[in-house]
Amino acid sequence: MSRSAERPPRASTRGGAWVLAALTLPLAALGAGWLLLDSDPTPTPTPAPTSAAPPAAAPRAERAPRAPLATEGQPRALLRAPAASAAALRVRVVDAAGAPLSGARVALRAQAGAVRGLSADAAGRACFSAPSLPAELIALAPGHLVPAATRLSALPSEELVLQLEAGASLRLQVEGPRGPLAGASAELYDPPVRYLAPDAPARSDAAGSLSLSGLPPAPAGLELSVRAPGHAAQRLTLPALPLGGDAPLPVRLEPFSLALTLDASGLAPGADLALELRGEAVGARRRLPMAQAELELSLAGAGAGWARLVQGGPREGASPWRRFEVSDEAPRAELGLRLAGQAPLAGLIVDPAGEPLSGVRVEARDPCGALLCARSGPDGRFRFAARAGERYRVEARRLGCTPFATESPAPEENLVLILTPASRVVARPFRGPDGRALASARLAFDPGAPDPHSDVAPHEAFEVALDAEGRLDLSELPAGRWTISLREPAQRELRAWVLEAELEPGQPLELGLSAPVRHPLRGRVEGAPRAGRVQVDLRPVEPPREGFGFVAAAPVDEEGSFGFGEVPPGRYRVVARWEGGRSEVREVEVPEVSYVGLAAE
Repeated sequence: MSRSAERPPRASTRGGAWVLAALTLPLAALGAGWLLLDSDPTPTPTPAPTSAAPPAAAPRAERAPRAPLATEGQPRALLRAPAASAAALRVRVVDAAGAPLSGARVALRAQAGAVRGLSADAAGRACFSAPSLPAELIALAPGHLVPAATRLSALPSEELVLQLEAGASLRLQVEGPRGPLAGASAELYDPPVRYLAPDAPARSDAAGSLSLSGLPPAPAGLELSVRAPGHAAQRLTLPALPLGGDAPLPVRLEPFSLALTLDASGLAPGADLALELRGEAVGARRRLPMAQAELELSLAGAGAGWARLVQGGPREGASPWRRFEVSDEAPRAELGLRLAGQAPLAGLIVDPAGEPLSGVRVEARDPCGALLCARSGPDGRFRFAARAGERYRVEARRLGCTPFATESPAPEENLVLILTPASRVVARPFRGPDGRALASARLAFDPGAPDPHSDVAPHEAFEVALDAEGRLDLSELPAGRWTISLREPAQRELRAWVLEAELEPGQPLELGLSAPVRHPLRGRVEGAPRAGRVQVDLRPVEPPREGFGFVAAAPVDEEGSFGFGEVPPGRYRVVARWEGGRSEVREVEVPEVSYVGLAAE
């Protein structure tokens, strides 16, 4: 008999142990990468003629392998350069011979991370009006090497010429088991950063041939990724090949496939068999006739899938669902299927005292989501006509009780499902220090650790938004341990109100908050590493007996200083932490204390 272990008696709702691990996450520095946008907020009339500096005198950016600026598949509108003005950055993109590169893409990234992008006109020109400096400028053109960015601290008085060097080319011949593969794509990488990936990846023609251009002269060590629909991607490390030659580099791709073997021992004479397939690897659901004992099927792509045999119809005969998975490393999967008859899946529904519960809705789902439904009888028992060898998720639900779920294979006659009354939630308004409702704020509900002696599935974490009056739209909560938190938005610190509650079955829980007036608390950490990430944690010395408690975390700057902008009155424990060390722990009373010094242990 599968039965949940008895739970020990719960304590009443209280403030529990204050664990800040889930709330005081490290405050990481934000980074911004290049994102080349084909847009500029200014009008785009035809540019006026300008006197261009000769290409020979133009500043040249040093070549450096790096990721391209374009993101694949991003829609873009090709724009002509706007007319030059007194506060404009005029750019001309040319090749090694000084000829204009029409359609080259030019991007300007400001120090704050904002990126403006344009496509060069027929003369290779692009113009950015009122650019924000300092900034980085970069240009890309098909078939040319990716340059390093040009740094600009001031606006040039003359047109800035960016000269791009043409790269080498490489031809590929892509084949599958049945011959050339059309529509295969290829990308080139410089580990671990992508080096060459045009906006639209190069694709093979009907003969399986494709070419890559803009490569460095010596490709040794670069990684080539080739893929085609329905085939496993091939990732190769290029040798020192002579580029641009007549001999293409051969690439063979293996198709994703599923090999099926049928066990005929359970079949009726003249069985009308069909194969059902579902899952990511299959794509759309498929149903195919299976007239032979062995079958090889092509799959849509990598991922997991499910397969089963059906005889006549699912109610007449079927095999259990069987899971398979294919990947680029293992593109072929094998399965053996056998028809199975019906088997019982039955059990008993009781309350925590062991009394049977009648009229409870019970659901059983197979791995692909097919649903069986039943209700418990006067004796609390339920029964399904399930599929032998299949594994089901069985769940019992009753209004006002915590749902109970477990997993079991069929046949099984002695499942025991225990339903406990849920805790009623009494919703009070959540208000800030100004008395206004905290509308649209969200409360996070995280369950405690599961009981290792019980087969009861742990509760799932979830969030609930407050309404316009700052109230919670939640009527009940399953019994057990919960950590309930409300995070406040802040620029350079983490702030949260936290309540830890241990709920008995049927016990009411009041949820609401009237945030008091706040006070600043600042300080300095002595002896902490200046190069590492240092964080100061603030939490109550004693967790509140009722209601929410305030916790916070703030980063330490290069000078060792830190600050909390808004701290409610109370007694707090303050400590600085960093990798491999921590400071002394200080206790402070807010608002009596507004500055605290911490020294490394």
